[in-house]
Amino acid sequence: MIISNKNEKDIKYWDEVMYIQDNYYLLIKRPSSKTHSLLKSYIAYIIILTILGIISIIVDEVFFILPLCLILLIIYIYSLVETKYKIREYLKQDIVITKIDDTGVEISEKGKMAMKLYWDNIEYIIINKYTISFLPKSFAHFIITINSKYKEKVYEILKKYHKLDILKDNSSKY
Repeated sequence: MIISNKNEKDIKYWDEVMYIQDNYYLLIKRPSSKTHSLLKSYIAYIIILTILGIISIIVDEVFFILPLCLILLIIYIYSLVETKYKIREYLKQDIVITKIDDTGVEISEKGKMAMKLYWDNIEYIIINKYTISFLPKSFAHFIITINSKYKEKVYEILKKYHKLDILKDNSSKY
């Protein structure tokens, strides 16, 4: 089966891809975990740290928290900016072709190199709200994601190759 993601322009899709990449170890331990918006998480952390910083300025007894709040605030602001930049770069991506066959899942960008995850190297296939993620057993490999609108096609191909045991469908949680 060949799936062509022609210029995936959905920011929510790429936000979920970024969350999956950042939380790989969490998803390997608990594949039925619900994904969240990475951008909204960073914004929530920034707001909480700002409030804590203001409280530490007002209340003298907890003033020692201010340096920690400032350091964490800078880290989360940087992470937010970096994530937004990466999503903008992903939105510029050319046509990506995903091929699922009896040996595994291959992804290639038109005119560029291709990468393949063999079935033996895939720990879980997780279906979320916007993505279907092929998570490798080791983080030394790469994560392949496709749009969740191909859920039925992926289900059929996994059934054909007897790989339903590694499928975790979380789409009903949203």
